[in-house]
Amino acid sequence: GEGNYILWLGRLEKIQKQCMDIVLIMKEVVKEAPDAVLKIYGNEVSAGIVRELSKAIEKEKLENNVMYCGYVNENIAEVYSNASVFLVTSSFESFSLTIFESKKSGIPLVTYDMPYLSLLKEKKGFIAVENDNTKAAADAIVKLLKDENLRKRLSQEAKESIAEFSNEKVKYKWKDLFNNLSENMNVKSEMYAAEDMATILRTILYHYHKGVSGGRNKTPERENTASDM
Repeated sequence: GEGNYILWLGRLEKIQKQCMDIVLIMKEVVKEAPDAVLKIYGNEVSAGIVRELSKAIEKEKLENNVMYCGYVNENIAEVYSNASVFLVTSSFESFSLTIFESKKSGIPLVTYDMPYLSLLKEKKGFIAVENDNTKAAADAIVKLLKDENLRKRLSQEAKESIAEFSNEKVKYKWKDLFNNLSENMNVKSEMYAAEDMATILRTILYHYHKGVSGGRNKTPERENTASDM
């Protein structure tokens, strides 16, 4: 895409998708890129979230920079087609169809760090920032908006990085899984690399802390604890 069009697409709710972070991020983005526009597409899951989002946008005087465009289930390619940056504010994902779609469309991605996702394993086509760090996410967006060469490079990387998820390759992966299911039932712990285990532990500890604290404060000690474990 060209210009300063940023796209956010997903279910409008607070716990997983953390859609309210959009306002905090764009508040910082417009300081460096006042003509940046973020469009939100999605259905309201948390009751009253659209109204709450609108009030937050109005409070920060971002009416010209953040726009809720409703739910779309047709011509989705057109929604992706002109975006320069795709923003994901999720605290966690499983596969994430929107990340796949954005990569297929060649849109550079800015996301909170989710290193366990298959779509992000190759570390191509995106910039990941610390979970809940809205300032870092804003800085990454501004960097992409101002650097056309970086956008083009990440765009190409994004498209290349989903080659493993082509229909043919996925079909044979499923076939191999079912053919070898009896063998796979006896998975040994040695299969897990130390790096993978560290990622699993960091993820568990992050969500545990977020759940018990009921807030967004993070303690560096938990990162250290994950590494030690």
